[in-house]
Amino acid sequence: MGNSLKGVRVVVVGASAGIGRAVAQEAARQGAQVVFSARRAEQLAAAVDEAGAGTPIAADVRDPASCVALVEQAVAELGEIDMIVYATATSPLHRLPDSTTDTWAQVIETNVVGAHEVIRAALPHLAANAVVAVLSSDSVGTPRPGLVPYASSKAALEELLRGWRYEQPQVRWTCITVGPTVPTEFGINFEPELMMELFADWSRLGMADSSLMATTEVADVIVGTLGLLSANPGVNCDHVVLRPSGATADGTDQRQAAFDEKISEAP
Repeated sequence: MGNSLKGVRVVVVGASAGIGRAVAQEAARQGAQVVFSARRAEQLAAAVDEAGAGTPIAADVRDPASCVALVEQAVAELGEIDMIVYATATSPLHRLPDSTTDTWAQVIETNVVGAHEVIRAALPHLAANAVVAVLSSDSVGTPRPGLVPYASSKAALEELLRGWRYEQPQVRWTCITVGPTVPTEFGINFEPELMMELFADWSRLGMADSSLMATTEVADVIVGTLGLLSANPGVNCDHVVLRPSGATADGTDQRQAAFDEKISEAP
């Protein structure tokens, strides 16, 4: 599958760090024409240098004009767009009583509205059978204390994608649900003392992850999936769920089962 993306025109939003960076780099190594986009120009340039190919375009997804400018520059570079991967996400660590309007605005605007604005701007420039993939989280349905706005935003993102799928069925819309993965910058700004308190809560509720996936391996699976879709334009892949090996040994969602058990035991 090494050349499965050769010549494919890809825009990765959130390509300065974490899974987005690894996806953009692997796609570029496989011969795709990749636009690396995120807010931080220096990190983008470094990611492109590491990959040995790609075009960095700095953009802020919370600014609709910046989303339009990103797409315009990407189209100038690529022509049409065959694939978009939206990997940008943010999450402050706050308990709900401390989650202010600013908290919600930051999370929803970055994780949901930004995706919508990028898609809306890109829609006229998508090639036939284009793929638009967004990264969701396996915390949807079992929101962890301290990360409820994040899980809520990912649930909204999934519903947004369903809406786009109904309105624009000529595009192949793909939701990629990702379980716990390291290294990423997800928790880089979490307050350590609060993190320890909340981890105890997660353990009590059966939400503490005992298994983790490697960022590069997750990216390989994502890029491999995109390569298969590129090679098979008559096939859609609505939803992919990536979890650590062994996390669902009996075929059930162990965290959901543990959560349900704890809730049933609560007074």
